[in-house]
Amino acid sequence: MSTTASIFKQLSSARSETQKLLGYINEALSALEGSTMTINTPGTKRTTRSTTTTTNNPPVLTMAARHRISLAQKRRWALIKKTKAA
Repeated sequence: MSTTASIFKQLSSARSETQKLLGYINEALSALEGSTMTINTPGTKRTTRSTTTTTNNPPVLTMAARHRISLAQKRRWALIKKTKAA
């Protein structure tokens, strides 16, 4: 009976390790496909955000940052226009 019990215990642990490895493989495939990755660990379930951008939460720039970017781009255009004229 002890032999059967030890074989059962080994097979059970091998099955749980294989399921864990399959979870990691599925995560890797999902990451390569560009979809949402989910991480399942015993006792916890966490999800990371999708690799695609959402329109619900666009990145926010302050007005001052937009103004600085605008001024920098105008300087670039002026430099290009000045070099073409010369």
